[in-house]
Amino acid sequence: MKRKNFWVLIIAIAILCIIIPGVSGAYKSLSNKNGVQTADQANGEQIQEATSQQAAIPEESREVDEEEDQESPEIYTVQNGDNLWLIAQKYKTSVGAIKELNNLTGDDIKPGQKLLIPAPGTQLRTTENTEAMPSRGLDGSGRYIVQEGDSLWLIAENFKISVDLLKQLNNLTGDRVLPGQTLLVSGTVKPSNQQVAPAPQDKPKQATPAKPKPAPAPEPKPTPTPAPQPRSSVVETAQQYLGYRYVSGGNSPSSGFDCSGFVQYVYKQHGISLPRTASGQAGVGTKVTSLAPGDLVFFTRNVGGGGIGHVGIYIGNNTFIHARNEKYGVTTNSIGFFMV
Repeated sequence: MKRKNFWVLIIAIAILCIIIPGVSGAYKSLSNKNGVQTADQANGEQIQEATSQQAAIPEESREVDEEEDQESPEIYTVQNGDNLWLIAQKYKTSVGAIKELNNLTGDDIKPGQKLLIPAPGTQLRTTENTEAMPSRGLDGSGRYIVQEGDSLWLIAENFKISVDLLKQLNNLTGDRVLPGQTLLVSGTVKPSNQQVAPAPQDKPKQATPAKPKPAPAPEPKPTPTPAPQPRSSVVETAQQYLGYRYVSGGNSPSSGFDCSGFVQYVYKQHGISLPRTASGQAGVGTKVTSLAPGDLVFFTRNVGGGGIGHVGIYIGNNTFIHARNEKYGVTTNSIGFFMV
């Protein structure tokens, strides 16, 4: 009996060893088919999700701000004798750009005033109204009157001509134009009629007796450069001498000019004789209440009795041209802020 029980126990153990692994494998297969996650699978998915989140972080950090920093404008303090045109020339910008940056509606500035100067490369709205240039600046004869902030390039661009043609039409040798100056903006330039003389044909050489060599002729003296010719108006004639040197007592392009000598010389080109001194010229003129281009403007001395001490020629836009001093020579200045 005991032996029989022993074999029953052995058989039962063998059956359990066969059944239990099969049931365990079926359970794992069933759990995978029914979407049940084991701990290892859950941990694997969490690791994969964390990795994908870490990989996405650099994508968000790649956004770059495309705005470029612009240089801050420079601050300039207005000095005695300054005007907007001189300041614009000094900082390589335009009068219109300075006026727009500082919200100026006129051309008047005063010593001690602070002005913002546009940084190089700064784009302002100074060209927004240039489309109106052909109509705003033409006079009755179809010539353009130069405005504040104009340049040869800007004028040529708006009238659809080249800068070279614009300079040829107006006999300009440089690139500077001044407010109030009149320019032809249409027409053609006639080609030069000069013809090259044909070279003489070679003639057969003939034997000639030797002659003594003549004494060498004296070398011709160099022809002096002709002075600029008078233009159609006093202002145009005066503007031809911008940059000429200042010499006390001078009254000609070759010797230089002082203030009254410059005025006397310019008016003489138009057949008008004036006294030699500023006070003498003030005595023969007629006082006016409204200035026009070509009128004379006189300044009294701040010291020494306050008499007439300086004279210049008004060219428009509250600006005059004059022989200022040894430093500046013949130049332009704003009337309101010039002091003798």
